[in-house]
Amino acid sequence: MKKLATVVAATAVTLMAAAAAVPATVAGAVGPPSVAWVSHAAILSPAGGKSCAHPGYNSIQSAIDNTTSGATIHVCAGAPYVEQLQITQPVTIVGAGEATTTIALPASPVNSTTACDAAITAAYAAPQDEISICGVGAVSISGLTVDAQWASGTNIGNLFGILVGGASDLTATKVAVDGGGAFPANGDQSGSFLGQSSIQVGMFGLSGSYGVGTATLNKDSVTNYQKDGITVDGAGSSAVIEHTSVTSTPTAAVAQNGIQIGDGALGVITSSTVSGNECNEPVGCGANAYQAAGLLFYNAAPGTRVTGSTISDNDYGLGYVSGAASEAASATTTISGDHFTGNRYEGVWLDQGMATLSGDSIAANPLTDPVAVGIMVYQYGGQSYASQATASHMNISGESVAVDVNTDGGTPGSAPGDDLPGTFTITHSSEVGNTLPTGDTSPNFLIVALHDIY
Repeated sequence: MKKLATVVAATAVTLMAAAAAVPATVAGAVGPPSVAWVSHAAILSPAGGKSCAHPGYNSIQSAIDNTTSGATIHVCAGAPYVEQLQITQPVTIVGAGEATTTIALPASPVNSTTACDAAITAAYAAPQDEISICGVGAVSISGLTVDAQWASGTNIGNLFGILVGGASDLTATKVAVDGGGAFPANGDQSGSFLGQSSIQVGMFGLSGSYGVGTATLNKDSVTNYQKDGITVDGAGSSAVIEHTSVTSTPTAAVAQNGIQIGDGALGVITSSTVSGNECNEPVGCGANAYQAAGLLFYNAAPGTRVTGSTISDNDYGLGYVSGAASEAASATTTISGDHFTGNRYEGVWLDQGMATLSGDSIAANPLTDPVAVGIMVYQYGGQSYASQATASHMNISGESVAVDVNTDGGTPGSAPGDDLPGTFTITHSSEVGNTLPTGDTSPNFLIVALHDIY
């Protein structure tokens, strides 16, 4: 018995020694953390940290690079995080609030290098993104400010506050994006320059899926952009924009766009506000007298719409033109329940295609906007097809003309030339306090007003 006990004891000692010899990285190995805290102000803790008092990282990028796919990263309040982020895996970034948590562009930003940025460089020019999201699936950002202002005197090429590409999907909630290019705006749109947007979702003309992005923007704010506040661009790209404000300050440097949906992208805008996009030139910016837009639907995908929103104090409130090869059988864009106020040239202008307006109010101040037109319909040589828009239950007031046809077809009785005939039908609507109810000098374009007080 004594001999057996001795053997067992010896064996136990041997096993303990063997266990002690196993490397710690194998015996107690854990993967990257799935939750992390980022702060400048405290001593770092292992395994991603456990609170803002005991954080795991002192930069957001280091947390992104060292956590699992799909991790949640808490960004603590304090001094701005001066860095450019490149996000190439799913992640949730949670700030402590827009007023206390800021990601700021470095004084000398560098070119972004994700695969999406490489595709942009090949097609246009190298971008410098504050946040580049590329090929990652779902990304969520909330409760912080993105400061993407570049010194006005610098020629910067492409700059985006947030870029979404590579079939990524962004959900941004209570995010303030301040800037997107030079500030104050310097009008740099030369050479291979593509654009400067606070938020860029997708991009026309890139190879593969690099130019495709989707986003849900909820309760966000966008300010101080060089060219566009929000751009949704390219077939396959889309955005839902709700309870969001896009605000600019009038400038003579460039014709800005609050929100642009273009080149086959789909946009759904609800309960949002867009204001302050005015070019402070006598008739518009640049040699071609470009006007600044609240909303621009330029070749947007069918289903694009704006509902319950306020579009105010822009050169024009909303511009629409279809880029389809042939005219659709029914309306492709809906404009409903919106308030267009104080837009100094046009409340809404309509080019080729079929759009439906319903329940909108369009109002100008005759003292400050004496040449404003409520709804302007364009007819000109070179259109693939005419405008065939309809409107109902509208309220148009304070305009120089409530509904006007802007044509190059000459005076009544002249030959229509190459201008395509079209109609604009408005029903169950009122016009009050406009200088003229309608204006139409086209020989082959008709304004049809039914069941209203025109």
